[in-house]
Amino acid sequence: MATLDLRPLAAEPMHALIRDLAGTPDAGARQQLVERADGNPFFAEQLVLGGGDGGDLSRLLRRRLERLDDAARQVIRAAAVAARSVEHDLLARVTELDDDALDAALDQAIEHHILVPDARESYGFRHALLGETVADDLLPGARRRLHRAWLTALDGRPGVSADIARHAAAVGDLTTAADAAVAAAQAAEAVGGTREALQLYEDALGWIEDDPGRRGRLALAAAHAAELSGDQQRSRDLLDEVLAELDPQRHPVERALVLSEMAVWLTILDLPEDPGPLSQEAVRLVAGREDDDALQVMHARLQTLASLKEHDAAYQGGRRDHRARRAARAARDPGGGRRRPGPDPLLARARAVLRRSHRGAGGPRPAADRSAAGAAAPRSDRP
Repeated sequence: MATLDLRPLAAEPMHALIRDLAGTPDAGARQQLVERADGNPFFAEQLVLGGGDGGDLSRLLRRRLERLDDAARQVIRAAAVAARSVEHDLLARVTELDDDALDAALDQAIEHHILVPDARESYGFRHALLGETVADDLLPGARRRLHRAWLTALDGRPGVSADIARHAAAVGDLTTAADAAVAAAQAAEAVGGTREALQLYEDALGWIEDDPGRRGRLALAAAHAAELSGDQQRSRDLLDEVLAELDPQRHPVERALVLSEMAVWLTILDLPEDPGPLSQEAVRLVAGREDDDALQVMHARLQTLASLKEHDAAYQGGRRDHRARRAARAARDPGGGRRRPGPDPLLARARAVLRRSHRGAGGPRPAADRSAAGAAAPRSDRP
């Protein structure tokens, strides 16, 4: 008897199959069914017949798992909690099986078409629903122990921050979960994964409840990710939600940064609300500060005024406001005479707004601005 190994169906024929079986469910529900069926027409049929919960299918899959010995089930449970393709060495650490026992367990899981190996010495479920079924059958205590085991196994391993966040959240270590989610979000942003970053930032926001200041800065990062991913309304909503938590007395800087961002958003989206009072309050909240946060607020204020065509106010405010100049010097010269290498990007953007504002007011670029721009440029004879 020959065994024919069939490849999973591609997404398009799976969509067509589910449309034939279920009529015309909405696109979101159909996509969810396609993902859960994982290219298997039988799984798709059972999911549709079960109304999406796959009850009969889960019972069939459990029967397959019951044929395995204890060690194989132990390996499969560990893989199910990982919820991704898992490396051989990590499975060994999580299950604490010796080499021979682990190899035998993996051979059995592969022979029964539950796990499949790949070229990277990793293993994943042959079908996603197998992993779901195993994970759903775990008792809460067993699931929690496996999440803790995965946290221990992943500790110090690079590139797994998102996994650490999920496992830490599952065992109630929300501080570790939030820190790991932020690290994973920043890594995703670095390679253009703005939608993934947005989800991770929002996860972190959900895990931090008693630190409004940090929530404010996370909301700013999440709003930026939402903007870059094209979800402008979500960006605005995130800022609205966190602003109510930021008391002006206890968290003036974070409130100022959120207000500034909201003011800029109002000008970009051309909404009927007046952004002027928001940026004014933001400037007042950072009065007397000499750091990058203050400079960012001042830059947003100038940008808001310029967008409102208040060119004279933007230019004169930027030139006369002593706080803006002191903040600019602090950003450019944080070490008291030791300059950062290269021009400061935020300072350069602020000067660009001032130049644009002055041109809008009808004046030539002044000598003072030209000399200031020259002073910001890097020079090889400066330490």
